[in-house]
Amino acid sequence: MTLIEIEDSLPNGLHDAQISRIEIDYEKRIVKFGIRLWTGDLSSTDESLHETYQDGELTVTGLIYCIIEPPDPKYPYANTSTITISAGSATEEPIKTETALPQQLPDGAFAYWLFVNEWNSFIHIAGMDADIELQKKYNHV
Repeated sequence: MTLIEIEDSLPNGLHDAQISRIEIDYEKRIVKFGIRLWTGDLSSTDESLHETYQDGELTVTGLIYCIIEPPDPKYPYANTSTITISAGSATEEPIKTETALPQQLPDGAFAYWLFVNEWNSFIHIAGMDADIELQKKYNHV
């Protein structure tokens, strides 16, 4: 599975997801993200369903790279406990970045960007496979 397929399977994709943890195992070529997904339905007449979240773990295997850009020094990045992201495919929704990213990837690989709102910078990921394990849904208080 790719990150595009995972996003397509989620009600709001990775939009406004929150990352609490990043774990990279270079030897096993795996990156894991502790993630809180916004699964709310703004079109629902039941307002309690607007701010529904679901915790999970997003895993990328066959890791090719995980590049974390430094936070923009003009942003108060040190004042947050989690980071809020937007995401997109680096091939379908390319972005302008000063980070030199590898252009040639192995056949079957995907490349993705995560824009970190609190940092005004990106996390770049490329890998061969992705998976998401979801836990119980809850309403934000």
